[in-house]
Amino acid sequence: MKISTKGRYGIRLMIALLKHYGEGPVSVKHISEKERISIDYIEQLFIRLKKCGFVKSVRGPKGGFLLAKAPSNISIGDILKCVGESIALTPCILMDKKGCYNCPLCGRCGAQRFFEEATIKLKEIMDSKSLLSLLNKSTKNIHGKIKAR
Repeated sequence: MKISTKGRYGIRLMIALLKHYGEGPVSVKHISEKERISIDYIEQLFIRLKKCGFVKSVRGPKGGFLLAKAPSNISIGDILKCVGESIALTPCILMDKKGCYNCPLCGRCGAQRFFEEATIKLKEIMDSKSLLSLLNKSTKNIHGKIKAR
């Protein structure tokens, strides 16, 4: 599974808001500079996140975006789903009207059941991790060293 840019950026935007939780709105410009994501892309993702009820916007000179829910009530799975990310390992487990996305082995493939089980486990992990659980982890890089803010 590879999470697309919209999935990765959606999570990063929510972490950016989490870092300012309770302090008021955060400007798109500030987030763009800190996260190195274009303002246009940020605005597109915030539209989706707002429709899902995860963020709200504040207008005016000190306006911006802020979390609309407690970070402990937002799962990583919810964020990914909201921005349109699929966590399915293969398209064949996403049933469409034609069945298994036209796979000729639909329902007879020995690997399909494994992909289904692995996707279910991955979804359980994504749904069990709250946005809040990423707060301390977001300040460390992959090797566990503290990054400068």
